[in-house]
Amino acid sequence: MRASIAAVGLALARPGMSLTPPQAFSIRSTDLSYCADWRDVGNRFDVLLDGQRMERVIAYDCRAGWVRTLRANDQGKLQLVSIAGELTVLEETLQGDVTVAWRDSD
Repeated sequence: MRASIAAVGLALARPGMSLTPPQAFSIRSTDLSYCADWRDVGNRFDVLLDGQRMERVIAYDCRAGWVRTLRANDQGKLQLVSIAGELTVLEETLQGDVTVAWRDSD
């Protein structure tokens, strides 16, 4: 049986947490929009930029209108670059109308 979005939100909620996804979020603990309470549910909502679902999102801010993603090539593989001898995944920040919603369970 398919769970409703509201039921998913209730099941994931902890005391003091909102039933709506955060308006700003980051997977990095050093970013201001990082929230330890949300780190395990970040993959349960969709981030849309100008109505298009974004992939590989690592941070976003709906109010400021930007989404940061890991950059991939045309084949969908992450783009790597060597910085000071260490491989690093390239990132890109895209701007536009950012919205976030609970992912509909299949």
